[in-house]
Amino acid sequence: RPRGASAARNHGFDASSGAHAWFLDDDDYAPPRTVQDVLRAVTSGRERRILLLPRTTVADETPIKCDLPSNDPDKFEHYRRVGVEVNTSCAVFPREVITQLAGWDESLPALQDADLFLRAARIAQFTCLWTEPVRVDVSAPTRITNAFVNSQIGKLKFLRKHWRILP
Repeated sequence: RPRGASAARNHGFDASSGAHAWFLDDDDYAPPRTVQDVLRAVTSGRERRILLLPRTTVADETPIKCDLPSNDPDKFEHYRRVGVEVNTSCAVFPREVITQLAGWDESLPALQDADLFLRAARIAQFTCLWTEPVRVDVSAPTRITNAFVNSQIGKLKFLRKHWRILP
């Protein structure tokens, strides 16, 4: 029975055993160079931070914009005030971070990535990996952000959850 993207990600994470987790959706594409750069970073044994990758947003194969994550040392304050620059398809998480956070919040029908990043910024450090951007296609009709009602309900639940910390 479908339980949503957060439940699917949590299930996939629980079924995995790697030291790092990278969650790509079916409408995302990571170029071979990006995959090689990520593998090099996580197999070095030194990377304990969340890796943020550049993102190119496309609609029907047409590039719309490119997002470069900031190397802001206080990511919690940045995410709290400005918002999240990329989604979890553009982030590689150490296993212990996802475990400590108890994964994605399955009660949120939208803003799941923003919620995860905001919670992660309280307990972990981030670093940017300058490589080819992950391509995220936003034209798929099944995307969470394209489901208006779920998106609005998700926003309300997110605001209720984080009301005290948002400006």
